[in-house]
Amino acid sequence: MRFSTWDTPRFIRCYRESLGELLPRGLRDAATRIVRESGSTLQVTDSYAEVAPIGVRLQAVLTPTQLHAVQSLASHELGMLVAPPGSGKTVVGCGLIARHDVPTLILVDRKPLVDQWRDRLVTHLELDPKKVGQLGGGRSKTKGVVDVVMVQSLARCDDVAELTSGYGFVIVDECHDVPAVTFERAVREIPVQRWVGLTATPHRRDGLQALIAMHCGPVRPTMAAPTESARHSLELLVHETQHGSPDPGQHIPLPKSQAEKSFCSLGPAADAFLKGAAARGMTGLARDLEELSALEAIHGRAPVIAALERAVAFGRFRASDVVSILDSGVGVPRPTRPGEALIVELPMVPVRPLSDYAMGGGS
Repeated sequence: MRFSTWDTPRFIRCYRESLGELLPRGLRDAATRIVRESGSTLQVTDSYAEVAPIGVRLQAVLTPTQLHAVQSLASHELGMLVAPPGSGKTVVGCGLIARHDVPTLILVDRKPLVDQWRDRLVTHLELDPKKVGQLGGGRSKTKGVVDVVMVQSLARCDDVAELTSGYGFVIVDECHDVPAVTFERAVREIPVQRWVGLTATPHRRDGLQALIAMHCGPVRPTMAAPTESARHSLELLVHETQHGSPDPGQHIPLPKSQAEKSFCSLGPAADAFLKGAAARGMTGLARDLEELSALEAIHGRAPVIAALERAVAFGRFRASDVVSILDSGVGVPRPTRPGEALIVELPMVPVRPLSDYAMGGGS
């Protein structure tokens, strides 16, 4: 179609010319097939280090699709799982860790993925958080049981092969990023026998998706997105509280600190004040609530409630506004709608007879 092919390689070169191994691990099946078709036999000698079991069991319940993916991937040394977001790739990864039961290295390229894997490992495998190591993302301590490693940190290590020689299984999350220079430089040095890549998008615009299979293996199973009924099959847990409302649809603020509890005890006026402040995007209310909760002891409950109602009517949601209303006293007019009469409460004064105002009157 006459589109530019600049910077798109026509041939992908992923081998290294040396006296030892030349081809990447993902081409072993293809090399075996080619040798067999030529009438020869390929002899393979594995020199991987033996690793001890780690003693983990899967606590999660797999769906039939997830169980099929675990069985398919576990029957091969190399393989790639293609599944859309939300289908449970991380759960499948935990199932494979439990199935192989060997020290596992999990490669990711973003900090949120590190946090996600640490949480799922503790939840689905019931691993002690102290046994989950991490390299990158603010930590630099591997445990040798199940370690989550950012590939950027691994690529900066001097001897990647020595650092990763104690693992028996590698999971590459978001393996469509393997063709990146930093990623590819790190994974090709890891001397581990079993590999699994997890991705939702195995195709790349630059045409380098073949590099994914060269390091992680071919696509084994694929998983479809969960149905809407399965996606929303959640369990509702109801926690009874001591808060009640005459209107079931009314939102009731849940106080936490002592100052919030004292302020909310003022009733609907306090609730309206908090809702109005939230609607205006007011921040830093914690300090204001501490000052407001102390006003009842100074001015009394009824004046504080009246001041809060006036503050809500005028759209003023700071403690200083309520204090100003309280200092103004009862003689300040209340806001009225257009067309309504303005009623002003005048202060009470003593009544005296007119004779007291006469000029030149008797003594």
